[in-house]
Amino acid sequence: MSTILLVDDDPIVRKIIGAILERSGFTVLVASDGEGALHALGGHAGEIGFLISDITMPGLSGLQLAALLSETRPNLRVLLISANEPPVDLQAGWLFLRKPFPPALLLETLAGFSLV
Repeated sequence: MSTILLVDDDPIVRKIIGAILERSGFTVLVASDGEGALHALGGHAGEIGFLISDITMPGLSGLQLAALLSETRPNLRVLLISANEPPVDLQAGWLFLRKPFPPALLLETLAGFSLV
């Protein structure tokens, strides 16, 4: 299974999504904001297959983080999540899920990345 970088400023959301992903066999790196995500990546030697990030966070937004990481990791699959409407400036290949979403939809979306 792939390693996922999960970034959300809500600790409950991080805990729930992280548990779902770990039970499904993923390795999960967790951060509470964009700066924390960059720090977590600095300490991780392996490849990151997915970024799952909340869009609205203090400091570096999920959109900014995804754009920054995609520059150096062109194969990074990006799933942005938010309780708000999807942003109009999603890059090609990035996906969006509106919170709250059922665990099955999250896992189906990740599985569907190979079809995009």
